[in-house]
Amino acid sequence: MMRAREVLTASLYYLSRDLAASVDISAVLTAVVRNVEDALNAQVVILLPEGEQLDILAASEGVLLNIKEQAVADWAFRNNHPAGRATDTLVSADLIYLPLQTPATVLGVMGIRLESLHEYHSLENRRLLDAFATQAAMAIERIQFSRQAEQAQILQARENLERALLNSISHDLRSPLSTVTGVLTSLKEEGEHLGDHARRELLETACSEADRLNRFVGNLLDMTRIEAGAVKLNLEPYDVQELVGCALAVLERRGDTRKISFKMPPEMPLIPIDLVLMIQVLVNLLENSLKYSPPGSPIEIIATTDTSWLVLEVSDLGPCVPEHDLKRVFDKFYHIPIPEGAGGTGLGLSICKGIVEAHGGRIAAENRTGGGLSIVIRLPLRGQNL
Repeated sequence: MMRAREVLTASLYYLSRDLAASVDISAVLTAVVRNVEDALNAQVVILLPEGEQLDILAASEGVLLNIKEQAVADWAFRNNHPAGRATDTLVSADLIYLPLQTPATVLGVMGIRLESLHEYHSLENRRLLDAFATQAAMAIERIQFSRQAEQAQILQARENLERALLNSISHDLRSPLSTVTGVLTSLKEEGEHLGDHARRELLETACSEADRLNRFVGNLLDMTRIEAGAVKLNLEPYDVQELVGCALAVLERRGDTRKISFKMPPEMPLIPIDLVLMIQVLVNLLENSLKYSPPGSPIEIIATTDTSWLVLEVSDLGPCVPEHDLKRVFDKFYHIPIPEGAGGTGLGLSICKGIVEAHGGRIAAENRTGGGLSIVIRLPLRGQNL
């Protein structure tokens, strides 16, 4: 009797130790199967509910359950009562099925196949099996509670983020709308008393804010298309110089007069891109540099090739970004906390990332050694759809 108690205590100790180190459901089930196998020289199968039925989530090598055995396991689960071999219910089964029960509910079923009928009737073995089932149920419940708590935290964080994003979007929408409304109200009420110069300034302000609002709404729509996977590429071979020239022309039409230099080797291969989308990427990157770098400081575009990649780099002399923020700058609605007073929707770089990845490329932010920031795009030189 003393020897049996020692075996029981040691077996439960090893199982408890392994379960304590298990951080997910897979590790818990693996630990249970291994410990039952070692303690009783048995074969084990663990079934947990998946939808309307029990599914095998862990089992000893070679253990397969036919329809009859699965039906016995299902009965044990739904009735919260042992079933199968050496029990008082459905005794023709090949295994004994024990419910994995907690004080609140039944979480699953553990099936065990021992070597002989005598071992099923051994009091010490039954105590050990019941203890294993209880330990397994408690460990599974712990993992489920932990997952529920984590999901609750994620849900709360998501709700907080959505609330903050809604406030941000509301501000970004209302600000230009308020300006346009104010201009129109002034022209309506005071238009007859305003000089030509004042009227022209008001109209230019309204046009500028309307253009800002149009770009913001366009960014929202573009981000929605990218996240929905609705971006369809029209890949054609283009010269890098043509891409850069089109992007600079867009900035000139918007009134940006900062000098932007462009460097590339004398000979560059044509690259397969959707020209319209990649112009948008380059314009977004340049607008980001114009916004965050000091007025009058240079902005550089450098194009090179690296084996089978086009490398396109947009660099400025703005403040460096903290290392922990270098990857986050491409997150939706994320704002770099520098410089103070810089505005924006926080969508531009996210859109760039989505378009570049749709091309099979990569985009990254890097701090420059001498100060400033570089956004580096890598695009494959050979497209799959050409």
